[in-house]
Amino acid sequence: MEHRSDAQTGHSVVTAPVLSPELTTQSIALARALSAAARTWGLYPPEHPAVELSVSRLAEAVRTSTGGAAFSFGVTPDTLLVAGLPLPEEQPVAGAARLLHDRDVLSIMFLGDVPQVALHDFLKVLSTPPDDLRAAGGPGPAWDASGHSSIAIEQIDYEKILEDRQLHTPLDKRDDVWRSL
Repeated sequence: MEHRSDAQTGHSVVTAPVLSPELTTQSIALARALSAAARTWGLYPPEHPAVELSVSRLAEAVRTSTGGAAFSFGVTPDTLLVAGLPLPEEQPVAGAARLLHDRDVLSIMFLGDVPQVALHDFLKVLSTPPDDLRAAGGPGPAWDASGHSSIAIEQIDYEKILEDRQLHTPLDKRDDVWRSL
């Protein structure tokens, strides 16, 4: 949150942080390329020209977004987060969020220039049916087995979520009645 003074009234005004237009555009382009590459990967064999074209577009979108450094998305069921801020509600963003969330991805980080072979292996993980991926331990272990360090995947930790729920469950309602008597 940023605090500034309103020039006319002198009152303090709080403004919510926003992503720059350039970062928003790059992030949406990356979400679009990710969704398209995953869709194409599921339709054609890996050596098909359409797959190679979509993987090349994904590689270019990653390269543009990372600028040689790192870039990450947080994942919710409905949208992607960049620097903790939601991207605009657009179909490519929602599609990429759904794809990643359905595979229990909590966040994904692209580290620098990601080699095409790593993108191929990443798309293999994303094309794995969610139940099969969960049975194998989730996307984290599946990705770690690929041996590529240019992409980092953090998966949803359902054990921790269930543990937290157990710690915060309300007492049996009968106990409240008995205490009130």
